[in-house]
Amino acid sequence: MTGAPDAGPSRALLIGAGGYAALPALPAAVNNALALRDVLMSDAVLGVPPENCRVVLDPRARLVLSEAVREAAAAAQDTLLIYYSGHGIVDPEVDGLHLAAHDSDTGEIDLTALPYEWINRVLKASPATRRVIILDCCFSGLVLRNYGALGTDGTYILTATSASLPAHSPVGETHSAFSGALLQVLREGIPGAGPCLTLGRIYQAMCEILREAGRPQPRCLDGNGAGSLPFVGNPAHGAVRSPPLPPAPLPPAPPPPQPWWRKVLPVVAGAGEAAAGAMRHPFGSARRAVTVALCLAAVVALGSRLWWPHHVEREVPPKTPVRAAVMEGDPRTADPCALLSPTSLSRFGDASIDPAYGAPERCDVLVKASDGEVTDVNAEFALTDTARAPTGVTRFQHVRVTMETADGSECDRDIGLPGGFHIAITAKQGKAADRCALADAVTDHAVDLLNAGPVPRRSAPSAASLMAKPACSLLDRTALGKVAWLGTPQPEPGFAGWSCAWDSDTAGAGVQLRFDLGQLDDLGQPTVLGGRRAYVLPANNGPDDCGVVVVHRVTDADGGDNAETVRLDVSAGRSTTQLCDAAKVFGTAVAGKLADT
Repeated sequence: MTGAPDAGPSRALLIGAGGYAALPALPAAVNNALALRDVLMSDAVLGVPPENCRVVLDPRARLVLSEAVREAAAAAQDTLLIYYSGHGIVDPEVDGLHLAAHDSDTGEIDLTALPYEWINRVLKASPATRRVIILDCCFSGLVLRNYGALGTDGTYILTATSASLPAHSPVGETHSAFSGALLQVLREGIPGAGPCLTLGRIYQAMCEILREAGRPQPRCLDGNGAGSLPFVGNPAHGAVRSPPLPPAPLPPAPPPPQPWWRKVLPVVAGAGEAAAGAMRHPFGSARRAVTVALCLAAVVALGSRLWWPHHVEREVPPKTPVRAAVMEGDPRTADPCALLSPTSLSRFGDASIDPAYGAPERCDVLVKASDGEVTDVNAEFALTDTARAPTGVTRFQHVRVTMETADGSECDRDIGLPGGFHIAITAKQGKAADRCALADAVTDHAVDLLNAGPVPRRSAPSAASLMAKPACSLLDRTALGKVAWLGTPQPEPGFAGWSCAWDSDTAGAGVQLRFDLGQLDDLGQPTVLGGRRAYVLPANNGPDDCGVVVVHRVTDADGGDNAETVRLDVSAGRSTTQLCDAAKVFGTAVAGKLADT
């Protein structure tokens, strides 16, 4: 699979579910499916033969949906395109997306709506080499979270919105917001983008259209580079321009007469399907060959400028680049709290932000459910570990999101930024069923914010603050040399210089130092190191570890116990006594450095 789709062995299934017995009507859904059919059958776009493009309107039951999906998946040998526009229903028992049919009932979701999990299994069994799934429904981003790791090459999923947000169908408009943007890109093309459009380029253009209109941002999952391959022709390519010297260009040829089958394409409403005419366009195969040839030429050229007589690339003035998701300026001024929105979490309970709940590069939002259980969701900036290749990555315009598998105690998401930075989103405590839903809601808000501009900023730390100091400077070679069994480790600074790690060449030995914010309660055994208030924490992170906490300053003006502290952990295959003795030596050295600054 390296070139554009071959329309002959490909199949397109377009579902417009607009009428319902127990759910609000969505008239735009039918309009979406019919309009997309016409665009896909256009020779300038994809040239799908009518017999290979099936339209199902107002499916009466989930069985109609499942049979249509099964038939299309089994018949497709090259490209399988499945489009659904209608109601997306979330089953709270399994947190999974279901696609609604006419008789779907929110009280009996599992019996009356089609679970995407079932569609996912059918996709895996399909002989198609490329699978394109387009979902225009509420909460459609759930499929990216729950079924992101498809295990099959060549799958591209495009959704109208995130896992936690509804899709948008403006009152009085013919099409929904998402499908309207998709149709606009396919019909008008993208000037300067070459003879073919990739799914990735289509997605980027849709994001721009929807962002400018203030509408929900779409999401996508690109399986093994499927989004970078030629997909459809670009109607904006090859604009005719008069040459500067004679001879004058020939006038453009008149358009060919509209084929008879395009004028009389019937829609069979009784069965809920729009049946295309059985005859192929007599010139469809020849025109399709031209489109494929142009797409393949673009791939071979690797982006170089192509030229044919009287047909040149349209010159497009460059756009001012959006500094989206960029970590501009001093990393110490990056504001993690600005990525959190208690309002966006109100459906889960009472939410409030706590900016002093851990490291300075972190911010927490605490969500208290109606039964009193509290879930802690935090966003934390970090440097990207280049040695660890991320898996299950979904690109959302300017950022990458990794959906980690939830374990028994927490649910993790990771937002990758340009420039070697990332944001870790972690939900822990509280109800197990709410953790991943909360992590996704926080991730959705942060992704939308980052795709609209650079990382939010806050004021720089004052000179008296611990956050104005580089962590690696608090332990020098002299201090590290006082513990002979540690060896001669080299410092590795963390994000904004607020943490530092010394990994020894002695197996399993190391020192971790980081700055922290929080209350001085239950920290460990109180002591004094270098004249400063401190605490010792034997076996802090396990039997091969001992930690110390050195207080820099108390920050509460009203006499409270919120403070800036240095947390230091020593780990090695040594006794607890040896580890704590080393930790105290290093804590004393840190206290001395703090006194000097």
